[in-house]
Amino acid sequence: MKLFAAPALCLCLLLIAACADTAPTEPGISITDANTTVEANVEGMDCTGCSGGICSALKEVDGVADAHADHKTGKLVVALNDDADAAAAAKEIETVVAGLSKGKYTISGVEVVTKDEAEEKAPADDETPADDEDTSAADHQHHEGGAVYTVTGMTCETCSGKVTEAVTALDCVESAYVCHKSGTCTVTAAEGHDICSKSVAKAVEDAGFKVTDEETKDDSQSDAGQADAVYTVAGMTCETCSGKVTEAVTALDCVESAYVCHKSGTCTVTAAEGHEVCSKSVAKAVEDAGFEVTE
Repeated sequence: MKLFAAPALCLCLLLIAACADTAPTEPGISITDANTTVEANVEGMDCTGCSGGICSALKEVDGVADAHADHKTGKLVVALNDDADAAAAAKEIETVVAGLSKGKYTISGVEVVTKDEAEEKAPADDETPADDEDTSAADHQHHEGGAVYTVTGMTCETCSGKVTEAVTALDCVESAYVCHKSGTCTVTAAEGHDICSKSVAKAVEDAGFKVTDEETKDDSQSDAGQADAVYTVAGMTCETCSGKVTEAVTALDCVESAYVCHKSGTCTVTAAEGHEVCSKSVAKAVEDAGFEVTE
């Protein structure tokens, strides 16, 4: 018995020493404990496998302590170590997500958020959070001068991201603030342009949603410089196309100006003083330019 006792004791001591060497010295920083996080929206996640794969990949990024992705809402939150370069980490996170699964995922709205900023945005414990309508009204104050549209069908930040991307792609739009909670889209016109509500509505529809605000259904008179008519033009694919249509339509005596957007496929025409826009003349001019008025 004594012969076997000594080797067994040595083996136990060796196992204890090995476990001590490999044990973690300190737990990593969690999402809630992190002083700095990177937040973003990710499209393309359709299951827990997608979100888990993204988190696993991001945890290998230098400076990342933890990551959480929600495939239902499309929300991504990444916790950074205190000594991490936040700007560099944010860029690397964006690159890693975009490169996963052969480009399956689309990442947008990447933002570095500090704990102090998050606490400032959060309501105090003794305050009652405002209703969605009150919150949206406060948000719109930061976007004064923009046209506000009511959008139905949005249920999450991924939805609002799709609407934002679609609307800001319009030539006449400088920026768009979309809130899925209040169901609103606040649009600011690009310099030298007026917002064409029909173009905005079509962009929203192409994104899978719908503009329902009654005040914007028939406001072509107030958009694009008191426009007399808005035409749908088929066949335009680039700015060169819209330039050709613009040149052809503005050459008409009855036309003061024309705003043409190849992305929305619209031509907004303002009549010259003392004239009325002749739709047949506009259609003929568009046809001569190599395109077609379809509506």
